[in-house]
Amino acid sequence: MADPPNSAVIGSRPVAESLAVEPSKETSSTGGAPKESPAGFDAALELSAIYDRVRKLEIGAKESKDHWYSSQLFSSVLSGVILAAFGFFLTGRLEQAAKERELNIQSAKDMQELLVKISTGSRDEAEAAAVSLTTYGPYSIPPLIENLQYGPERALAAERGLQALALTDAGDLCSNLGTVLENRTQRYTAASHTAVIRILGAADCKGQPQIQILRAYADFIKRADASGPGLIQYQQTVRDATASNVTQAKQELTNTFRLLHVDYAF
Repeated sequence: MADPPNSAVIGSRPVAESLAVEPSKETSSTGGAPKESPAGFDAALELSAIYDRVRKLEIGAKESKDHWYSSQLFSSVLSGVILAAFGFFLTGRLEQAAKERELNIQSAKDMQELLVKISTGSRDEAEAAAVSLTTYGPYSIPPLIENLQYGPERALAAERGLQALALTDAGDLCSNLGTVLENRTQRYTAASHTAVIRILGAADCKGQPQIQILRAYADFIKRADASGPGLIQYQQTVRDATASNVTQAKQELTNTFRLLHVDYAF
């Protein structure tokens, strides 16, 4: 019986052994002894190295895409700039407040001198001081209204000053005058009420609040003129009020309604 193929031998060695791959050898160009090839290929190490290189490239690409303003250095610089700007703004506001306070103090001193001239000067001096006082704008309205309640010269000077304010501060003037007529606590005299009615017409106070206030005051005067109880209520509401003040108030209201083109009949 013939031997199986795997048992075939070539010479003195089996065929399988003779077919085994022997390590390759290189022959030197000079014809010397052959030299062995480098160490064998390690796939795991090569894959690990490739993965590390790819990861580094990805990290580098991501860092290159980050915005310049997201860096820590920029954040530090920006914080410093913001703090410096805030400090500059705060310092400026404090300096401005100090200057405004100094100006207010000086203005109060100047206004006080003008008010003294209104109360103690001659008629011409009082009127000149009242008109000069109007340069302080709305701040001059309350003291001028207060001077309507005193002697004829002071009251007349104050009225001139309030009429002059109609050219520069009509809104504030009309609002303050309306408040005077609305008062029902004997805070103001009948003479000052009459002057206020006159100024409202001269200052052309056509605002809806002022017209309503004038109508309500006219109704008040109409009741005072019609009966004894109405006059008593008027005297309890307006300081130093008399029957003659009722008549005078009616005349001034009629004239003011005419100037403001308001229909009203007593």
